[in-house]
Amino acid sequence: MYRQPIQPRFSQGFSLLELLVAVVIVGILSAIALPNFLGQTNKARTTEATAVLAAIASGQEELRFRNSGSYIQIGVDGST
Repeated sequence: MYRQPIQPRFSQGFSLLELLVAVVIVGILSAIALPNFLGQTNKARTTEATAVLAAIASGQEELRFRNSGSYIQIGVDGST
């Protein structure tokens, strides 16, 4: 007659209490991390907008330098 080996209790899986504790821990960590993540996306958008505005200002200064200190007026006859 063949006997199955006796398995220790800890190898039978997780208890409901252990799973609930794990879910609560993940929930707490996500509640802490989510606002930080959302704040970083807004900060990145602000940084990108600042960089674009700085590039526009730099282009305007270069244009003013090339046109002897005056800006080109769009919509006035003789200019493009």
